[in-house]
Amino acid sequence: MAYPAKITREQVLEAAGRLLEKKGTLEWRALARLLKVQPPSLYRLFPSLQDLQRELARDGFAQLGAALAGASRRPGALVAMASAYRTFGVSHPALYRLMHQVELTVRRESPEGQAVLRPLAQALGLAQTDRTFHAIYRAWWALLHGFVLLEQAGQFERFAGPEEAFTRGLAAFVAPARPARTARGRRGSAP
Repeated sequence: MAYPAKITREQVLEAAGRLLEKKGTLEWRALARLLKVQPPSLYRLFPSLQDLQRELARDGFAQLGAALAGASRRPGALVAMASAYRTFGVSHPALYRLMHQVELTVRRESPEGQAVLRPLAQALGLAQTDRTFHAIYRAWWALLHGFVLLEQAGQFERFAGPEEAFTRGLAAFVAPARPARTARGRRGSAP
């Protein structure tokens, strides 16, 4: 009786990542074919497809966190981090979508969640327990996540392209707050 080929979790994850980006989805049979094993061999390492997807999502968040940490050490850290976030999302579209599926979402308290949040908190000079940090984090994430999804869907192609929109939107987000103009044109609080 032939024994299945010896494969490691790392080999399965690497092949699954390639397959995910190529096909946009994961299937046990296609993954087994790629690894030249029988589908039941995969169950020895991952009890279910959802377990494999969850592990890919965790790995994706770790990669994103590393990109953000690297960008956080550059001048203009918020802009550099936003660019790194966008680059990651656009360069890994299927993995990015998988990372944000509700049932696979990584919790903020997990090591993967911390890998993403810690560089932002450090760049802002705020503690993660600070309510201000959570408000800024959610707005920052909404801006970037929405932008990445729209860019993946080709929504910027009809206009000048995504670069100008990204640069202007980000500049508005990181610019210091300015008092609104009143009806008479003076700076001050709006009625």
